[in-house]
Amino acid sequence: MEGQQAFVQLLRAYLRKITYNEKGIAVCWYPDPKELIKVDPAIQWGQPCIRGTRVQTRAIYYYVRKAGDTTEAVADSFRVSVKDVQAAVEWENGMERKVA
Repeated sequence: MEGQQAFVQLLRAYLRKITYNEKGIAVCWYPDPKELIKVDPAIQWGQPCIRGTRVQTRAIYYYVRKAGDTTEAVADSFRVSVKDVQAAVEWENGMERKVA
């Protein structure tokens, strides 16, 4: 197994929903079960973002976990919901545990 197939097999545990184009090519992924996080190669170079925005989950994570901003302040600053901020932080927490 090589290339995209190997990559998809590796990520299958994290990809809850995959959207395909008319040619059967995967065009975006939703790695969280609530579909609040979206990975789309055409948006922010494929970095995980809050669905419907270009706000990267990593940026949200750093404001909340590293800078110590409140969830409400970050949601207000990025014009997203508190639920979106919580989903982004949960996603990044999970990714950080996988890397560590």
